[in-house]
Amino acid sequence: AITSAAMPTGSVVQVIQTYSNSVQIISGTSEQDFGLTATITPKASGNKILVSMTGCTGSEATDNFGRGLFKVSVGGGSYSTIGDHFFIGGRKTATRDTETWTHDYLYTTSSASAHSFKLYYRVIDGNNMVIGGWGHGGNWKHSTVCTLTEVVA
Repeated sequence: AITSAAMPTGSVVQVIQTYSNSVQIISGTSEQDFGLTATITPKASGNKILVSMTGCTGSEATDNFGRGLFKVSVGGGSYSTIGDHFFIGGRKTATRDTETWTHDYLYTTSSASAHSFKLYYRVIDGNNMVIGGWGHGGNWKHSTVCTLTEVVA
């Protein structure tokens, strides 16, 4: 058997996947916690975590868009921002649009303590948007998924 200590750089050590079937209305222009948390305990400090999220947005307004942001908590501490804001949806021509978004971020662990990752979001122009579904009906849902892949550094 190959131990994690003997694994070559770039080897996948573990994969964690978390789902949310929540449909949430995004309103206002301040950052809000979506409520999806994915936690991984790295096998070694300094390993890389590929944070990958995908979801769906919808809107009842035209000329509307939102952005997302990843945050991490290490060892149960406070959440801090990692990476830059990313585009999670926009409405330019119709009021009944949905859009699937995906964003990846490669994070370097700072310890072998538990690392918890969250999605935060905000609307840019103040109109309401929906994460996890369509803005015109609660029956049209789309899971928001976070996959954490630990890779040997």
